[in-house]
Amino acid sequence: MLNPAHARALHAAGITKDALRARLWALARAPLSWYTKRAREVAGLDERAIRDEVPIADRPEDIMIVVAGADGWHATFVPTYGDSLAVTTRVGEAGARPEVPGGRR
Repeated sequence: MLNPAHARALHAAGITKDALRARLWALARAPLSWYTKRAREVAGLDERAIRDEVPIADRPEDIMIVVAGADGWHATFVPTYGDSLAVTTRVGEAGARPEVPGGRR
């Protein structure tokens, strides 16, 4: 999850979401040795490992890039629980401000 300032900087540098996904997939790996034998068996990690490292996702296309929040220095990684699929639903138009209970914004 990127903040808008990070998204603008990446866009200005010509880095697309697909390029970012590919780079994250190539670099975001955990050593197979970090996992217990049981975890490796249950999740099939030995089969998914690449050079004894487990990628953060099976394919770059499985990594979601989300822009949210306010400008600043912080970004975060939001892991899923096990094997799950993302569902995207539009919640408002770009630039629209949501109504807040009590009339405050």
